[in-house]
Amino acid sequence: MRLFFILAIIFMLLFAAGCGKAKEQPVVKPGAEIKPEAKPEASPAPAPPVVVEKQPAIIDDEVQGVLDKRSKVKGYRYLYYGPPNPGFGLEFRILGSKARLYLGTLSKLADSNTYDTVYLDLDKKSAVAYCESVSCTNKGSLGVNFEEYYRPAPSDFASSISSAKLRNYELLYQRKTAVIVFEDAKGMNGTMWLDTVYGMPVKVQFNNSNYEYREIAFNTVAGDEVLPKG
Repeated sequence: MRLFFILAIIFMLLFAAGCGKAKEQPVVKPGAEIKPEAKPEASPAPAPPVVVEKQPAIIDDEVQGVLDKRSKVKGYRYLYYGPPNPGFGLEFRILGSKARLYLGTLSKLADSNTYDTVYLDLDKKSAVAYCESVSCTNKGSLGVNFEEYYRPAPSDFASSISSAKLRNYELLYQRKTAVIVFEDAKGMNGTMWLDTVYGMPVKVQFNNSNYEYREIAFNTVAGDEVLPKG
C-alpha cells in the first residue's frame, strides 16, 4: 500500500512538470501565418570620400606671349618704390644673380661706420655693405642681413604667376603695358602691369601694397656695376 502511494505521488509530479513545459510553448492557431524572426539590419556602407581635383593653372595665351619675352632680359636697373617705405625710392641694379643697392644716403650701421651701398648675392642670400661715396672715410665692409635690404624684384613677381588673365592695355611710365589679373601658387591675387616689350612688370598691386619700378631700363647693367670695387 505504501509503495502504491509513493508511485502515485511520483506520477502526479511528472504530470505537473509536463503541463508546465507545455504552457511555455506559444499556441499557434490553425491557418495562422508564422512570421520569421526579424534579423538586425546591416549598417549602411560608408560613402567614399569626395575627391576634388585641383584645376590646372591657366594663363591666357596673350599673357603668356608677353611673359615669354622675359627670356631676352639679362639685367635691369630701376628705382624701387614699395614696402616698407613706399615714399622713398631705392636704386637697384641687377645682373643675373648679383645685385647692387644704392641707399641714397650715408647710413650708420652696426659697427658705427657709415655705408651707402649694399651688394647682394641672390643665390647665396648674402649681403655686404660698403661706402663708395667720395666723402666716405670708411673703406671697409660689413656683412649685413640679406632680408633687411633685398626688395622683391620684377622677376620675382613675374615668376610667381600661377594663373593670369588679360584685363586691358595701358600706358604707364611711357611704356605700353599689359594689365593682368593674376594668382600666385599660394592662391593670392593681384594685378600686374607687364612691359609688352620685355615681359617684366613695372608695377604690381599685391597683398594690399603697391610695388613700383620707375625709370626701369633693361639690359643696361655691366658686370662691374654689381660687384664691390677694389
